[in-house]
Amino acid sequence: NLVQISLNDLDSFFGNIDSNFFKGRYTILFLVWESEYIAPELAENLNLFNEIWTTSAIVNHILEKYNNPIIIVPHPVEVALSPIESQNKIEFFDKKKFSFLFSYHSSVERKNPFFLLNAFTTAFANKDDVELVIKTVGASDYRKVKKRLLHRLPSNIKIQDTVLDKNNVNHLINECDAY
Repeated sequence: NLVQISLNDLDSFFGNIDSNFFKGRYTILFLVWESEYIAPELAENLNLFNEIWTTSAIVNHILEKYNNPIIIVPHPVEVALSPIESQNKIEFFDKKKFSFLFSYHSSVERKNPFFLLNAFTTAFANKDDVELVIKTVGASDYRKVKKRLLHRLPSNIKIQDTVLDKNNVNHLINECDAY
């Protein structure tokens, strides 16, 4: 069995799945985690799996204290990109700069762009050869947050609030230097 679910949802998952689902089967949890801490009540569920797959060495490090074997299985990267019609192409990056990209359409509390701004400005201050592009969706729905972000932006950070289809997002990731 391969189970891909958030740790927060495991209790309800086990409450809805027949226990025969696991009998005589090797069961793998595919887990992506975004915190350095796992609450004990969530961590106890990790031992219900024979193995854990995760996407990065960072998550591997967080999970290695538990008894399961852990394998890093990176997110797949799409290599074949469809061309973009020139009239639909948005220029996000300055080709003369090393370009970092941060993209989110999740809650500000979960993705914490303010921490990113602090880290980036600490590392790169007002360096002219480096930029950070923050690509959002729906920032107009969060006017107070957007105002706080814009208030703190040095000249080498810009925000693009736009909806892109999957192909354009893939091009965007492909065009930055670091994601």
